[in-house]
Amino acid sequence: MLSIREANSNDFEAIATFLDPINEIAEKQSLHCGVGFNKILSELKDFNSRKELLFLLMFEDTELIGVFGGDTDYPLTEIWLWGPFIRNDKDWKVHAILLYNHLIANYPSIKQSTAFNNIENTQARIFYKEQQFSEKKEFTHEYQCLRESASTPTSSSNTDSVMVIVEPDETGNGHWNKYKEAFHLLHNSAFPNPYYTTEEIQEYIKQVNVHKLWLLICEEKLVGYLFGSVIPSNAGYVHFLAIKKEERKKGYASQLLSTALKYFFEERVLEECCLTVSDENNARRLYEKTGFKLRYTGVGARKKA
Repeated sequence: MLSIREANSNDFEAIATFLDPINEIAEKQSLHCGVGFNKILSELKDFNSRKELLFLLMFEDTELIGVFGGDTDYPLTEIWLWGPFIRNDKDWKVHAILLYNHLIANYPSIKQSTAFNNIENTQARIFYKEQQFSEKKEFTHEYQCLRESASTPTSSSNTDSVMVIVEPDETGNGHWNKYKEAFHLLHNSAFPNPYYTTEEIQEYIKQVNVHKLWLLICEEKLVGYLFGSVIPSNAGYVHFLAIKKEERKKGYASQLLSTALKYFFEERVLEECCLTVSDENNARRLYEKTGFKLRYTGVGARKKA
């Protein structure tokens, strides 16, 4: 007999054990989910600690046969989907539909859902298209840089440029208030419909040991920024890197990236740094010169309620 229930913290080890062998296979891989038991478990615990986790478990009698859900915002209005992960391939579509229908029926506050799957995971890609998700036209590439393989990019030779790390104690002494409007305009022009808004970034940087926002200032004007985090798997992650259009090809991107990698690898002593980049982004050359290697290629799909 099939049954579905919401997961709780007591289920995390069982979920990580279930997902571990599945998410290593490109044809079944969700790129919102980590690879490896320890990485998956740490992600589940981290998102749960912030009340940003929702998973459904499917059982046949007492046997776990399906897992579906993802990390969310708080309060629950948006979800970044992991899976569906189904144990038996022949029942994959039937069980996936049951889990998906249960999700949308029981959590009506969700207004937007996003999936991000390996391009070889045609089963999930077809499934989401059938559920009326709009798949992006361009692919997204996930890169990894290991500490021992990183090389320092060539920094800007412009001696007038100044790096400012925005932290909570600085919001009252000029840096944030002075440049927040310019940052808002640059962020939204470089990344239309970003997964983190400038308002969310402002809230995140209050967690000083987790998130960092570097602003690059030249002649008292914002020319670029980098927003990065230490993610639950104890790795660095570059969320956004942008330079004003008229200031590009001056070495500013290298300067920002060099500063972030130095922070992740030397100050925090992390083993790796990751990022994702689209097909159309010319920064791929910069990342590859810096020591980043391509891990996966995926494609996103999104549905709004």
